[in-house]
Amino acid sequence: NESSWPELCRVMIQTSCIGGEFRDLEQALGDKEVTELTMEERLSLLRFLCDEACSSDKVQRVLNDKLKQVERIMEKKRKEDAALRRVEHAKKLKASSEGGGAAGGEGA
Repeated sequence: NESSWPELCRVMIQTSCIGGEFRDLEQALGDKEVTELTMEERLSLLRFLCDEACSSDKVQRVLNDKLKQVERIMEKKRKEDAALRRVEHAKKLKASSEGGGAAGGEGA
């Protein structure tokens, strides 16, 4: 069947700039039914399709946008953590200065 998805995948491999490393898979898709593919061939097909999807401009834009969002969230979290550490440090200094004065008074 010329319009079956395995045949479309085979054609994609033939025309893809990354298809060179998938030539064995291309051959297998031409020779076998999908149900006859080995687990290794199925995983190779999945990897090829994922690589193809990730190389598209639209997916790249989405991934880059998400990465920028993550970076903004991480930067905000770093700032919040730093502020929290400063507050905790100030509390410890205050407690030690109050406790140190009281302890010194008790020892005298």
